[in-house]
Order: sequence, then C-alpha cells, then structure tokens
Amino acid sequence: MKLVIELCSRSSRLSLMALALLFTQQAFAVGTDAGTSIDNQAQVDYDVGGITQEPILSDPSGNSVPGLGSGAAATTFVVDNRVDFTLVEFGLIGATQVNPGQADAVTTFQLTNTGNNTQDFDLAAVNLVGGTVNGNTDTVDMSAVRVFADTDASGDWTPGDAAFVDELLEDDNTLIFIVANAAITLTNNDVGNVELTIITHDSGAPGLGAITTDDAGSADGTATVEVVFADDGLGVVGDGQATAEDGYIVSSAELLITKTSTVLSDPFNLGVNPKAIPGATVEYNVTIQNNGAVNADQVRIEDTLNANLALALGVYGGAGDDAQIDIGGGTTISTCSLDAGDGDGDGCGTAGSTITIAPAGLTVGTIAAENPAVISFRVTIN
Repeated sequence: MKLVIELCSRSSRLSLMALALLFTQQAFAVGTDAGTSIDNQAQVDYDVGGITQEPILSDPSGNSVPGLGSGAAATTFVVDNRVDFTLVEFGLIGATQVNPGQADAVTTFQLTNTGNNTQDFDLAAVNLVGGTVNGNTDTVDMSAVRVFADTDASGDWTPGDAAFVDELLEDDNTLIFIVANAAITLTNNDVGNVELTIITHDSGAPGLGAITTDDAGSADGTATVEVVFADDGLGVVGDGQATAEDGYIVSSAELLITKTSTVLSDPFNLGVNPKAIPGATVEYNVTIQNNGAVNADQVRIEDTLNANLALALGVYGGAGDDAQIDIGGGTTISTCSLDAGDGDGDGCGTAGSTITIAPAGLTVGTIAAENPAVISFRVTIN
C-alpha cells in the first residue's frame, strides 16, 4: 500500500474501510465449514493530478494493470478443520442402579460435534480403579464392559449398534452407551465406576476413518485443509480426545438370617423352666431381616433336621398348621403344612428330613425394621 501511494504522488485513495469489512465478514466467519474456499480481492481507487484513474485489482502475484477486466485473480484460501466436541453424561445424572447378576446394564453419554467438519470417533470403555464419580467411590469392577454408538438413532442401546461413531456432522450429536454386566457376587451399595474415551478419526471413508492428526507443527497451506485440535476434553487442550465418567451402584436385598431355639416343654417340668431332654418340645424361629435397598422375593427356607429330632405337626392351631409365618411383627400371620412333597401345593413340605418353607406370601420388604419375617416350626427331641 505504501508503494502505491508513493507512485501516485500521494494522491491515491485506498478503500480501506470496505476492505477491512470484507475480510471481517468472510475470512473469520465463526463456524464456516472446513474446506470452504474463501475468495477476496482488493480494489484500489486513486487520482492522478486530480483526475480519477481506472481502479487496480489485487492479485496474489501482484497486478499493476488498471481496469476491472485486467484478469487479476482473487486471493484464495480454504478454511481449515477445527476439531472440537463435547462429551457429557446424558439422561440420568448419577449412578445407574443394577441388581446382582444383571446383564447389559447401560450408562449413557452424549457426544456433540462442535467443530466445523464431519468427523468419525473411535470409542473405548474401561473400569475405573478407585476414584469417585458423582459422589460414589469405586469399590468393584463391572464385567464384560462394552461401548456402542447409537447407530440407529433409536435413543436406546441395541445389539446392532456399532462400536464407533460414523460421520457425525458439525453441530450434530449422538448418544454413546457403555454396556456392562453385574456379577452375581456383588452386594448392596457396591459401586463400579466406568470411563468412556473418544478419539477423533477422519470422516469420508467407509466405516471408521484413519485417526485424525493435528497439523499444529506444519505451516498453513492456503489450498489444503489443515487440522487444528481445539478440544480440551481430557484437560489437555488440543489432543483430539475426551473422556467422561459414570458408574453403577448395586441395589440388592441384604438379608440377615437369625435362627434361635426355645424349649417350650418337657415331660417332667411341662412348661415351667423346661429342659432340653428327650421328649421335650423345642421351637425354632428363623428371622429374616432385609437391610438392603430392594425386596427379596420368593424367599425359600430349607432346614435339614438333626437325626435326633422329630417334626411336630399341627401345633399352630390344627391339622395342617405345621409352620407359622409372621411378617411385620404380627402384621400378617399365616400357617402352612409340612406334608410330604408339598402335596397340597402351599409351598411348604418335607422330603425325608429336610423341611422346605416357601409360601407365596413370604416376601421381605425393603425396610427391615418395618417388615421382618419370622418363620417358626417345632420339633421333639428323640
């Protein structure tokens, strides 16, 4: 610009404001797609001796031919690829509740492409060792940890979902699922935290493209699309990766089983300070207390009598009233018969010396103090 002014004897008039406005609106437009060609050309107007001359257009190689038809070329560059994204926990914020033995429990994340180009993303999921996520400290590992993208856009994990994100458009998002199994050996309030990692890959190729590399160490080429990592998902700005964490918390029944015996009578003392002598009647009480977070359903008690004992029958009211079930401290009291093989189908019976008590109503509630179950039966000492 200084040269033009000097050649024109300080009489040139350069349209600086229009030129600056043109560059501001086009070359630095936020969100412009990668690969977009940006064309700009400056026009210099000037006077010589008070007479307006033909304008001169700019050219990347320089142009001094006046006139709009000089054939001067615009200055052109292509917009580079700004790789940027967000990865956050989605839906239920906090640990996913699972039961011991549960398969295919899902935690969900959302990946949003905030860059200016379509990208692929590879996915990886692992158990965290220690650490706290959403206030829950890791204590156990989940089994068969897997990761999937919401390939069919159903919003739910399905076995057909792919293990990578394919062709995620700019400003678009997708769900990612960590799927894991809870071992049958896990107990109430066990916590298994997991971590999801995404790694940026190139788009365009069928399936997962090549891993994307940053061009920060190379000079900018005006005709090629360079890559700039602008993400900070791992706490490191510009590595093309991000992590997010979630967890599972085990909800289970936690049963405390207590068995006591009380001598009710003997042949000599009857009911006054009876002793455990042959011929005495003894009552067993099995107390089931649930200190867990969920119901323990279809509870089944098996008890094999000692060879020196004989089952006492009809002792809780009449024939067939061989065992008593007290749920909730007298809230619900019922009886069942300990007949051979449970011939009457009430869930209670005997097989040899083994007693089985599993009536349909024997369900221990979630709050043990309010709903314990006491199962009673009587025997005589041989």
